[in-house]
Amino acid sequence: MEKREDLGDKVKQMANRAEKLIDEGFDKAKDSFEKAKGSETYSKISGLMSEVGEYVDKKIVELKESDLPDQMENFRKKAEARSETIVDQAKAYGNLIAGDIEEAIGNVKDKLKGKGKKK
Repeated sequence: MEKREDLGDKVKQMANRAEKLIDEGFDKAKDSFEKAKGSETYSKISGLMSEVGEYVDKKIVELKESDLPDQMENFRKKAEARSETIVDQAKAYGNLIAGDIEEAIGNVKDKLKGKGKKK
């Protein structure tokens, strides 16, 4: 029994030490963060991030107010119409080629039939 109690006490002591170390680690991390937050570099970075955010917001507003979205829509419509024309032309050429191939196959068949008759 005594060994179990000793083991239990040791486990409790280790747990208490671990808890203390964890608390100290959090405190040190918090202190480091607070020091960094108060540093000149952190202030500069924060300022730059604000400027970047403002710049991006400004450019988004400018884009929305410009005629670029309308120009892009017009471009899309023209490209769509042009692609439909190209597809139609490709189909027509495909049909012409298919017709020529069919005719050539027919000619070959006729020649082969003719050769067979000559023999």
